[in-house]
Amino acid sequence: MAAPPAYAAPPPPPARRGRGPLIAIVLVVLLVILVGGGYAVGGFAYANSKVNSATNAYNKVVDHENALTDLFNKLDAQFQSNNNDPASASADSIKQDKTLNLQLASQSKTAQPTVESDDQALANAASSLNENSWLTALSKSSLDKSATRINHARAALAVAKTILADSILYGTFYASVDDAALDLDALDTAANAGDLNAVDSSIQTLKSDVAKAIQEDKAPGVASEMDPFLKDLQKTANDFSALLAAVRAGDTSKVNTIVKQLDADTTKLDSYDFNAMGTKEQAFYKALIDKYNVEIDAANKT
Repeated sequence: MAAPPAYAAPPPPPARRGRGPLIAIVLVVLLVILVGGGYAVGGFAYANSKVNSATNAYNKVVDHENALTDLFNKLDAQFQSNNNDPASASADSIKQDKTLNLQLASQSKTAQPTVESDDQALANAASSLNENSWLTALSKSSLDKSATRINHARAALAVAKTILADSILYGTFYASVDDAALDLDALDTAANAGDLNAVDSSIQTLKSDVAKAIQEDKAPGVASEMDPFLKDLQKTANDFSALLAAVRAGDTSKVNTIVKQLDADTTKLDSYDFNAMGTKEQAFYKALIDKYNVEIDAANKT
């Protein structure tokens, strides 16, 4: 019987491969995933907080601007109601107009610090949106949208600053014009009563108020025709003063001459088209208001 074949010794086990490089690769991948995920989550949360802060700042500004708009709309309605027939304006109506003009000036001045503060708040919010941009790269779209909204809001505030500054001067000027109109009414009352001392007092007050108005008639938005009108009114006041002196002196010839001058003065004053002047002034401020509204609308649509 043949001997069974001999079995060779089993082959040595294969050498074990080191796991070090594989473990290192796995750790790197896990680290990238974990760090990357943390970056995305942390960056999103950080960016979201910035956007929320900017939105809160913007909303506060909108609240302030809405309140200011309501205030001026109410004031404008009062102006329109009081000036529905300027040709037949009574002394009480002129006094009311002066009150409204002073309110326009004072309320504009009062609003200025709020607008300045709002603009600074938006500037700070815009600056904050750009902080740590390396961390917020994945939220750039929402940050840019918020920045654009703030830019439009700040552009609107820039126009608002101009409107407020102009309105202070405009309201102050027309309050002086109202003073001159009241002086004319007082002069007419004194003349009809034959009270020469009251006439003299009214003339002197008229001269002073007209001179003040002339100094203020370059206020933004005031029609250019107001300056020559006021200077013609100033001439009329001087002629009234000369008439009073002639009356007191009993100089009939001079009285007649000055009366003719006053008739010419009246004709000249009546030649001014106040409706056209008012249209020019409204157009001036409407252009500013339209510019303001364009920026506000753009901000709201962003």
